[in-house]
This record gives sequence, structure tokens and C-alpha cells, in this order.
Amino acid sequence: MDPSPNPDGKRLVYISVTAGKEQLFTMNADTSESLQITHDDADHEDPAWSPWSADSKRLIYCTDDDLQPLHKNDSDIDVADLSTGIITTLITGGVNTYPAWSPDMKHIAFRRMVGEMNSEVFIADADGGNARNLTNHPAFDGWAAWSPDGKLIAFASNRNARYQIFIMKPDGTDVHLVANTEGRATVPRWSPDGKTLYFTNCVSKDYGTDCEILVSKLPI
Repeated sequence: MDPSPNPDGKRLVYISVTAGKEQLFTMNADTSESLQITHDDADHEDPAWSPWSADSKRLIYCTDDDLQPLHKNDSDIDVADLSTGIITTLITGGVNTYPAWSPDMKHIAFRRMVGEMNSEVFIADADGGNARNLTNHPAFDGWAAWSPDGKLIAFASNRNARYQIFIMKPDGTDVHLVANTEGRATVPRWSPDGKTLYFTNCVSKDYGTDCEILVSKLPI
């Protein structure tokens, strides 16, 4: 699960269950040469490659925060250096998930739980220090994604009574709704030119859930 291609599309990172634990693996895009990256007792999720500017030699990911749902457990944000095999914990203390490097590798955006029912988008320096709250809103905010030029961050929030996609500047200002969708819109992804956002939107329908991928053109 959670497959993610590196910037040149030649390799994938993904999660696979091994000995009862969700571990990180990489493989070539033609499905050859699979390599296990993590070998520990934790479950892992949400892996992403470092941007092209860093030669895609590092993977950022988090430990599982849903070991006892509906309650959240503490989760860390780690980085694996593929050239050395060294794994470093960058952000710890509390529930920290969905990490995303800025294109210039100077910052990390991530989701942090603040209390039992409040989730915020935080930003930290590349080494995990100087973490600060960007959204600072009583709603449930998260799923941050940087625009290709690093000038905007897309995120999902239920501040309008349902989950929708918003954009903001990296300092948390100038928040704008992307599309007035119904349902549960989450996990935004940018097009390479930074002019389009793709996201999932799920609506309860016929005693089940109907999920679609939507697209929104941005006036930027």
C-alpha cells in the first residue's frame, strides 16, 4: 500500500506487511529489485521521496497513529537515507503524520494532533526543529501538499462542516477554498505546473460510500 514514485519515475517506495509489521520497501518501476528499508517493530505509513534537488536519496515517513482506533497513539516522523541506510527521527512527541518536504528541502509540513479532536497543519525546519502551527483553527486540518514552486500549501479541512480542499501560503496566511465540494475531500496532489489540484472526494450513497477523483484548476 501507499505507493509513491521517485521524481524520475524509475523507482517506487511502498508499504508491505512483513512478520506482522508494516515495513518500507523500494523497488524498480518494472517491479524488479525489491529492497526492504525498515526492519523494526513499528508500523509505518505515508512514505515520500525527497525532491529531485536532493537526488531522491532520502525517504520521509511516519509511524502508524491508528494502532488502537478510534484513539490516536503517539507517532513520529522519520527519514531513511538510502545511500547510508541510516534512519533518523526528525519529529517526535505527540501524534505527527503525513510529512511532506518543501521543494527546496528547507522545511517539512506535517499534521499534528492538538488535543483529542483537533488536527493542525504544522511546519518545521528540515531537521525537525522550530515546529509551528500554520492553520491554528478549531477544525480538523491536515494532508498538506506543497506546490511545485513551494509558494503554496494545499490541505484538507472540515472547517465548513465537511472536508474540503484549501490552499494557503507557507506562513499560514491567505487561506482560500479550492472548490465548494460536497462529501469528504482529502489528500490533495499538485500537477507539475502548479496550476491544478487533484483530490479524492467521498460521498455516502446507497448505504455505502462513493469515492471519486476530482480536479480543480487554480486561478494562479
